[in-house]
Amino acid sequence: MKQIAIWAAVISFLAFVVIWGVMGVNIMNGEYDSVTVTCWAGMICLIVLLASILYLRFTSWKCPHCGRIRLVNGQYCYHCGKKIG
Repeated sequence: MKQIAIWAAVISFLAFVVIWGVMGVNIMNGEYDSVTVTCWAGMICLIVLLASILYLRFTSWKCPHCGRIRLVNGQYCYHCGKKIG
C-alpha cells in the first residue's frame, strides 16, 4: 500500500506541475475560459498529494520493538508496553 501512496504522490505532483504550466500558458494567451478547469484539476492534484503524504506519514509511525503502527504519540507502545525512544 505504501508503494501506491508513493506513486500517487509522485504522479499527482508531476500532474500539478504540468497543469500549472498549462494554466500559465492559457493566462498568457488570454484564454480565460479554460483557467477554471485547470484550476480545479490542480486543486484535485494537490488534495491527492496531501492525502498521500499524510498517509505515508501516519503509516510510517511504527514501534521500533514490535513494528505495529502507533496511533498516539506516547512514551510507551500500547501493543508491547515497551518504552519508545
